[in-house]
Amino acid sequence: MSRASELRDALGAPTALDKDDRTFDEQMADLGVEVVKLELEWYKPATVRRTSGLKDRISINKCGITFGKDAIAKIEKAEDGKVFISIGIIKTKKRNVMAIKPGKGKGGFTVTKTSKQSHRIGTKKLVKWLAERGIEQGVYELRAVEGGFVAVPEGGGGR
Repeated sequence: MSRASELRDALGAPTALDKDDRTFDEQMADLGVEVVKLELEWYKPATVRRTSGLKDRISINKCGITFGKDAIAKIEKAEDGKVFISIGIIKTKKRNVMAIKPGKGKGGFTVTKTSKQSHRIGTKKLVKWLAERGIEQGVYELRAVEGGFVAVPEGGGGR
């Protein structure tokens, strides 16, 4: 018998032949050890994700306004191929609405194309100016009106 085997036998340590079939909870209960189980809740991401981009909508975020490729197609293009857009506010009794007017010359923001096939305009100052007038960050539908477009919160509801 090896020295390790003698020591194991003397201490009464279990061997491979003495396999314990009890669960962890049963073993701890037999030893008088309280097992504390934490309550754990996992975040469940949205099952529906926009993988196709904004399409015919616009998004106001902290850095400016992003136009989906279908939304920018609705807006007139200047003769030189660049799109210029003026942003304004239509004040009504119920709420303020963002107005978007395409320009034929250099009278507004120059639209730049992003690597993800959408288009951007504006600055943080524009977003701040809009927020001060009640236009919050979010996704908006682009609706044609006489002389331009208005941005309506997605779903048509008010904010």
